[in-house]
Amino acid sequence: EIGPPFGKGPFKCSVCSTEFVKWSQLQRHERAHAEDKPFKCSRCEASFNHELNLRLHIATHPGSGQPSCPECGKLFARLASLKAHLMLHQKEENLICAECGDEFSTQARLDRHAQEHKDELFKDKYYFCNQCPEFFCKRHLLKEHMKMHNKIKASLSHRTYKKNIDRSSFSHKCTTCKKQFQKPSQLLRHVRIHTGERPFECKICHKTFNQKGALQIHLSKHSGLRPHHCEFCSAAFSQRGNLRAHIQR
Repeated sequence: EIGPPFGKGPFKCSVCSTEFVKWSQLQRHERAHAEDKPFKCSRCEASFNHELNLRLHIATHPGSGQPSCPECGKLFARLASLKAHLMLHQKEENLICAECGDEFSTQARLDRHAQEHKDELFKDKYYFCNQCPEFFCKRHLLKEHMKMHNKIKASLSHRTYKKNIDRSSFSHKCTTCKKQFQKPSQLLRHVRIHTGERPFECKICHKTFNQKGALQIHLSKHSGLRPHHCEFCSAAFSQRGNLRAHIQR
């Protein structure tokens, strides 16, 4: 729903130009227009789906002269008799759905109903992916598409490291936090976390790192190399972590 404009009223209806002091009053009024029928009486609030019914209705408003039927010209002594006669000429006001025969009082309601039929037909005709907005006209195309989802899941579940390692048998222990490691080189890298030592320096910008691998990743920013390629599109990344984040999106 559109929010109120800046400033104070009056606010004018874009359909019939009626003015309202409050924005909320105009909103309620314009929602009522959505239920309007196209042929409107200029002397009252009645509206009709058929022009003939409007002409018949206008004849029921009191006027000069003897009441007469605008369709067949018959004259009547009383307005009540004319109203009873006009029912013979009136067309059915309800609009009928060509698909199922349901009846609706306005074109707007019939249009909404017709859209439901289209949506049902669309669902029956196409095969929808339950993991993304894609849809296909043939079942085998959907199956091929689902293989891609499975491939992405498999790539995201891959881990190059182990979690919850049992370190009780490792002999190389950190003297600061007592964490144990299998190899001296692993302990050496770990100790740098405590000492703050950063022995690996970038020769281009002189930034330092505590691990050689971190320096190599950093150097790819200077070289522009993107060795980690997405297997689902043409994107490439300098770091494996960025590739994984891309696939997850």
